Amino acid sequence: MFIIGLTGGIGSGKSEASKILKSLGAKTINADIFGHSVYKKNTKVWGEIIEEFGEAVLDKDGNIVRSKLANRVFSSKSELDKLNRICHPEIKKLVIKELDQFSLDSVKIAVVEAAILIEANWTDIVDEVWSIESKTSIIFNRVKKRDNINRSVIQSRIDSQIDNATRLKYSDIVITNNGTIEELKKNLSGIWERKFISRNKE
Repeated sequence: MFIIGLTGGIGSGKSEASKILKSLGAKTINADIFGHSVYKKNTKVWGEIIEEFGEAVLDKDGNIVRSKLANRVFSSKSELDKLNRICHPEIKKLVIKELDQFSLDSVKIAVVEAAILIEANWTDIVDEVWSIESKTSIIFNRVKKRDNINRSVIQSRIDSQIDNATRLKYSDIVITNNGTIEELKKNLSGIWERKFISRNKE
């Protein structure tokens, strides 16, 4: 099984790229979905988050309110680092478990979509890192339209991630996504053809 680690900053178009790769034949994993599951009440991560950040991040039923937690950690790198140290290893375990199942199911090509692939040191579980990058102005427009949040909040989330230069150092393939979804599809289809179709015909 060939495993692609698909990464990129907020608003770069990772999820759209993952959908396109799925349509081309890959089996996909969205690490964000596992990220949501580790926050569930009475899990290991839930307990450690309350211990670290207090009950102020909970609702009246004892569930973690992700927006409250986000407001706290995205304004402080040290707080974000604490949260990441709690969550990332547990999410990685779930991703590996899913990949093991893919392998048992004889999946040929898998995609792990994860914004934190590089900073969480997950490059050891993928064969190649594919990065999606976009112009900052385009990212602001996309995220504002998608999440309806203001510019300063978007900037704080961009600042909390590794910069493009660092991300590109770890990347085997870089996909620029400044245009339409059709242009992104054409770009990814070309890469897919060269890597997985043409090579198999040789």
